[in-house]
Parts: sequence; structure tokens; C-alpha cells
Amino acid sequence: MSARLAGLVASGWAALVTGCASAPVEPAPAVEAPAAAPAAAAPDPDDDLPDEALTVHPYGGPQAGEAAPSLESLAWYRGAPVPAGERYVIFFWGTWCKPCKAALPTLMARSAERGLAIVAVSRDKPPGLDAFFAGWSAPFPDRVAIESAPYPVHRTYEAWTLPRFVYVGGDGTIERVVYGTRDLDAL
Repeated sequence: MSARLAGLVASGWAALVTGCASAPVEPAPAVEAPAAAPAAAAPDPDDDLPDEALTVHPYGGPQAGEAAPSLESLAWYRGAPVPAGERYVIFFWGTWCKPCKAALPTLMARSAERGLAIVAVSRDKPPGLDAFFAGWSAPFPDRVAIESAPYPVHRTYEAWTLPRFVYVGGDGTIERVVYGTRDLDAL
């Protein structure tokens, strides 16, 4: 039986090495390799992001050209809702957020230049806001709204990363969305 097994293994090995084709196999035709894509220029670290990079973000939420979702569910800590027809910026922020606080002077100045109201929306509780404003001496938006769980406005705007700035035109359409503070000139 072992001689028979050895014969089977030997014939299988021979078929494997020599192949099973009944006729000689033609070599495959040569395929021309596609031309290489032109090399991209190295990014210039001094370049600012293009406008598109400031308005498109993988986190989603309403974008430029879409109707701004309602802010009706917000509770007003200070100030009141923006009257219909007025242009405004929704500023998603937190009392603990250092980039949010760093952006405030620029946001305040640019909004004043452009005649924009600012609605500062926070998930902080009133005691936290009280403590924040007791120690804050710089200008701050007149309209401050707070939101509690389940955070319908934050969910609708997908505003989970801070800060986020949503510019809304007088017709209620989002003009642009700015994420973070990489380019404060975009505010």
C-alpha cells in the first residue's frame, strides 16, 4: 500500500510540476502599464485652507444653501431669539472649550463689522454658565441659549465638535459653516 501511495504522490507531483495542459500554453499578451499620474505639488504649509475646506466637513449637519433648522427648542439663558429676517451666527461652544474662548474676540469683531447677531449655544448647565460669566471680562454675545439632553439642536446641526459657526442669512438659509478655529479670518 505504501508503494501505491508513493506512486500516486509521484504522479501528482509530476502533474503539478509539468502542468495539465494538453497543448503548449501561449504566453499572455503584454499589457502596457497605465501612465503614472502627474506628481502632486507638495502642500505649502503657509497656504490657508480653500473656502471649500471651511464649509465641507465629514461630520455633516446642514450645509450652505440649506434652510437653517429651527432653534425653537433652546432655553434662553440670556437675550432672546433672533427676529425673523435678521442675519445671525450660531456659535456652538462650551465654557470648558479653549478654542471657543480664543475665537470670541475675532467672532465679536467680525460680527459687529457685518451687522450679525450671535446666538451662543451651549450644553452647559446654568450654574456652570453663572461661574463662567462671573470670571469672564471680555465681550460676549448678548444671546446665550442652553440646551439639555437629548440636545435636539446639537443633534440636528450635528454640532458635537466645538467650536462650530453657522452663518444664517436674513432669508433663513445657511450661508456657510465654519468648523474649528484653524482659520479665524474665515469668521
